[in-house]
Amino acid sequence: EAGAGDVEGRLLERIVEVLQKFTGLSAQDQRSQPGAGVLVPEAQQTPAQAQAEGAQREQIRYVLAPTVLAILEGLMALPQPAFEKLLVRLYALLCSLIECNDGRVRGMVTALFLHKIGPALRVSPEGLQFPESETPA
Repeated sequence: EAGAGDVEGRLLERIVEVLQKFTGLSAQDQRSQPGAGVLVPEAQQTPAQAQAEGAQREQIRYVLAPTVLAILEGLMALPQPAFEKLLVRLYALLCSLIECNDGRVRGMVTALFLHKIGPALRVSPEGLQFPESETPA
């Protein structure tokens, strides 16, 4: 059993790593975390650097989108107590996915907030209204 916790910890680290790469948070908003990557701050970038970095981020997001969807689907399938144990570590990353350009990812994040994060915060989704195109799955 002691090995199971170690495997879970390593799996969580890989999930965080993928979500950080997808969101770009490892380079900008989570600098305080050990091992976070560092890019040239936007204020110090030339326009060419900013454009190249933006294109690179979009390419990373395109490649990682199916993996991120699989991660989100896995999180949805977790029992609520297990999900809540991970939420402290994943909350900021999940929030950052709200602004993602990929509609499938946004839809899964919406479902996570309604069905997993809301209950963890003791918030009920009853009475919430969504436009037809944004109705969570």
